[in-house]
Amino acid sequence: MPNPMRKKPVLAWEISITLVLKVILIYAIWLWFFSNPVDEHLDDNQVQNAIFGSHIPVIQQSATAKNPVEDQ
Repeated sequence: MPNPMRKKPVLAWEISITLVLKVILIYAIWLWFFSNPVDEHLDDNQVQNAIFGSHIPVIQQSATAKNPVEDQ
């Protein structure tokens, strides 16, 4: 009959290795994506254009347009 106490050190070793690998992977992802800050010469509009594209449609309401809710 196998000894149940024999398996615990193996499980602890596997969990420890998994945690170490996860920490290394998270650190590598952080270095890759977040370590370089945004250039200081960029302003808010340039960042917005980089994320959403340079052409963002602007919806304008005229001052004379009636609100449909007010008509009722």
